[in-house]
Amino acid sequence: MIKKIIKQFTDWIVIFKKIIFHSKIRKYVFSNPRSLLYTKYDSVIENALYGKANELLRNRELEITIEDYLSSYNIENKKEEINIPIKYQGPTDSISVFETQVLCKLTKGIKAKSIFEIGTFEGRNAVNIANNIDKNAKFYTLDLPQKICKFEVGKYIKEKNHKIVQLFGNSEKFDFSKFHNKIDIMFIDGYHHYKTVLLDSENAMKCVKDNGFIVWHDLDFTQLGTSYAIFQICKKYNLQLKKISGTVMGIARKKPGNIIK
Repeated sequence: MIKKIIKQFTDWIVIFKKIIFHSKIRKYVFSNPRSLLYTKYDSVIENALYGKANELLRNRELEITIEDYLSSYNIENKKEEINIPIKYQGPTDSISVFETQVLCKLTKGIKAKSIFEIGTFEGRNAVNIANNIDKNAKFYTLDLPQKICKFEVGKYIKEKNHKIVQLFGNSEKFDFSKFHNKIDIMFIDGYHHYKTVLLDSENAMKCVKDNGFIVWHDLDFTQLGTSYAIFQICKKYNLQLKKISGTVMGIARKKPGNIIK
């Protein structure tokens, strides 16, 4: 209990330093003093730095159903059954069953042979999607080493599954070079921080084949840093971003000829 209080107090000191010494955050707080009373301090910082995402997220043309999205690219959307063996487990799960179904529909529609996920967590998403892909397809999933995680990384990947390849490391330092131009779908659901999402997205642009797809989790008002990074990367590479209805998932197709620096 004492350690928890000390940590919380330390976090507050760090956040207040940001408010005092960062001009953009300071300006926002001075013009919106009530924000300190009604929101968490980390939310205040996100609103100050990435508040532009609020307006972008309100764009009515941003949202689309998965059926209409697939149809817009002439991708098959058969009514075949999608088998989800591991159901939603509770509030600790980051991805809903419907979001997994969306990924499965996309995967089946383009007959994906290689999928790369940043953010294994407990591995439920990996197992569910691997259950719906071709027997020769590969699902690569990356997360931090177990020794520095408070959760059991890939705990649902219990049995040896030749379709799933677990990778360990920090996505900011991981060597993606052997995956360049080899991935059909890249799913980004790692560390939800503006700079990390930008870097993960840059790596995704290098790894995904032409006409392949990048899917982001947490394109939402509750994750302004993540959302703004997604908007920024799509603007940089002229990607047509859409948000799938009923989810917090953003999706874009990589265009042929994109120049990746």
